[in-house]
This record gives sequence, structure tokens and C-alpha cells, in this order.
Amino acid sequence: MRLTKLSPPDQAMRRFRTLQFALLVAFVAVMLATNAVLPRTQLPWQRWLFAAGPTSLLLLWAWEFFRAIRAQDEMMQAIQLRAVAVAAGLVLLGASLWGIPERLLGAPQLPAFLLLPLFALVYGAIWALTGERR
Repeated sequence: MRLTKLSPPDQAMRRFRTLQFALLVAFVAVMLATNAVLPRTQLPWQRWLFAAGPTSLLLLWAWEFFRAIRAQDEMMQAIQLRAVAVAAGLVLLGASLWGIPERLLGAPQLPAFLLLPLFALVYGAIWALTGERR
């Protein structure tokens, strides 16, 4: 049992981590279910409806991600937004650089739906290296 009360920023971060894990599990489950059902679905509107499931979970994840940043104090917001900027820049640079051999040499395509998970991994690495220093 915790004897001290968490500060509002720490409460927000704990809530974000819990919700992020839940959204990750839900996303995997919805993607697996969608991949199982989609091949048997014929009507275009039904296919779009099934595709909306994982999409809505990613939107909810993004909403919670920025909501957690807004709950931090100004210094932590600046550190986190710097990590966001660096991660987004690295992912965009990597995707753009990969596009050259993809187009000219026939290298495998980088699926666009992997950009957000790549961003999350790069952001997590940058945050671990620079952001946790308080």
C-alpha cells in the first residue's frame, strides 16, 4: 500500500501507462479479429466498419498520449515534446530514406500502418535516454 499520494503529473502518467497497455492489448485483439473476419466480408461498408476498429483505437491512443503530456508541468512538457519532435523527425527521415531503395531497387515496402508503432518505439527510447531525468 502506498503511503504517499502521487502528484497530479505522476497520477496522469500512471493512468497513461495503464491505459496505453490496455489499448495495446485491445488493438492486438481487434487486429487479429479483423484479419480473421475481413476475408469473409463482402460488402464494402462492412469492410470499412471492420477497419474502423483498429483505427479508432489508434486515435484513442494518440488522444491519451497528448493528454498525458498536457497533464505534466511546463518543464516535463518541454522535455516530452522535444522527445516527440526528435522521434517524429527520425521516423519520417527513416521512412523517407527507405523510400529511395524501395522505389529504385524494388526493396520491400514499408507499410504506413507501422509508422505510429515505430514512432512509439523511437519515442520510448529517446524518453528513456533523456526524458526520465528529473
